[in-house]
Amino acid sequence: MTFGEKLKELRLARNFSQPELAQAAAIEQSYLSKLENDKSLPSNEVFRQLLAALSVELSDLLHCPKLKSDLTRLKQIPDIDAFLSQRQQFTIGQQRRWWYISSALIVIAVTLFYIGQNERLFAQQLYQYQSKGVVLEGEPEAIFNTWIHLMPQGVDRAVKDAKQQEMLLREAIDTRFEASNLGDAVTLEVEGGRRYYEYQQKIVTADTISPWFRIVGVLLFCMGLMGFVLERKMFKHVY
Repeated sequence: MTFGEKLKELRLARNFSQPELAQAAAIEQSYLSKLENDKSLPSNEVFRQLLAALSVELSDLLHCPKLKSDLTRLKQIPDIDAFLSQRQQFTIGQQRRWWYISSALIVIAVTLFYIGQNERLFAQQLYQYQSKGVVLEGEPEAIFNTWIHLMPQGVDRAVKDAKQQEMLLREAIDTRFEASNLGDAVTLEVEGGRRYYEYQQKIVTADTISPWFRIVGVLLFCMGLMGFVLERKMFKHVY
C-alpha cells in the first residue's frame, strides 16, 4: 500500500469527502487528489495538517504494516524520517541488550560449569584426632602409649599387671574432627587434667555442591543460546 492509498483509506474511514478533508487540512482539493493518487508527497507542514485533520498519530500511521513498502519514499518527509531513525535506534538498543544478556549468560554458564568440574573445590576436608584418656598432672603426654616403658626394670609381674589394669580403667577414647591440620598431636586442657590427641587420618567428605554448579551452568548456557536465537528472530529486520 502506498501513502496515497492509505490517506484515502483514512479519509473514507472517517466519512470525509475530498473537499471536506481538504478544507479541514487547509489545502486545495486538487492537491489532496494528487496526494491520494501518489503524484506528489506532502511537505512536512501539510503532512502535520493532514494528521491533525484525520486525528491520526504519526506512530499509528507508521505502524501500519501495509505502508512498509512505501517507507523509503516517505522518508523524504522530515517528521517520518526522524521518527523512523528514532525507532531504529531504539530497536538497535534493544537488540544490543539481548546480545549482552545472552553473552553474559553463556560466560556465567561456562564459569559455573568449570567450577562444577573441580569436585575438590567444595569437598570438605576434616582431620581426625584421637585421645585415649585424661593425662594426669605430672604424667607425660603419651602416657597411654608409653607407660610400659616407664616402669622400672625388674619390676614384679604383678605390679605390671596392676598398672596395666589401671591404665585400661582410665582409658576413655575421645575423637575430634578439626577443619584444619593441627599437626601430629595437640594437647587440650580438660576437667581433671589434659588430653593428648594424636593425628589419625584426613577425611574427605562427599561433594554435593559441584553437580548443582554443572546443572545451573548447562541451564544458563541453554538460556544464552536461546537468547541469541530469539534475538535473530525478533530483530531480523535489522540485519
